[in-house]
Amino acid sequence: MSDPFDPREALEAVQRLELDLDDVRARARRADPRFDALRAEIEARIIEDRARSVEDMGAVLDVVEAAWRAQQREHASLAADVHHLGVCLADARTEIAALRGMLAGARVEVRLMPAAAPTNGTPRANGHAGGVTPAG
Repeated sequence: MSDPFDPREALEAVQRLELDLDDVRARARRADPRFDALRAEIEARIIEDRARSVEDMGAVLDVVEAAWRAQQREHASLAADVHHLGVCLADARTEIAALRGMLAGARVEVRLMPAAAPTNGTPRANGHAGGVTPAG
């Protein structure tokens, strides 16, 4: 190749490389009887490896399935607990509404009255005279 930028020479070089590549491919395709035993052993190992991979995937699926089922049981238990809490909350709301209704008309009255004289003349421990005087 005298001129590296000549397209014809580049095309001829590519064609030569393609012919060389075809020759290499043809030689590689020819079966060499010396390698038959090696090919058979490799194929047997590939089959064994695939079988082991399938067994391993089966074991992984068993573990995943067991975990999924345990999680489903846990979710079901939690859902039941949440439902029970909802029922309890509804009952509490009903009770609160009933108490609210009962207390709606209630009235609380506080009367402050002077302390009565002590019953036996002695003051109580808190300093105030003892005795309760009924209102009225």
